[in-house]
Amino acid sequence: MRAASRAMVRVRTAIPVGERGANLVEYAILIAFIVVLSIAAITIIGEETSSKFVPVAQTL
Repeated sequence: MRAASRAMVRVRTAIPVGERGANLVEYAILIAFIVVLSIAAITIIGEETSSKFVPVAQTL
């Protein structure tokens, strides 16, 4: 836990004070974008997978 704490202190001191808020917003937008893309990909893959298993299930 101490190593993680020290790492956070190093990250905080490496970022200039005026840019911390801007970096936080940029990271939040980036994470939101990744989440949206992941949900879209999972939805598309799920629909394709489901359409392939339906004929198999009907045959059984």
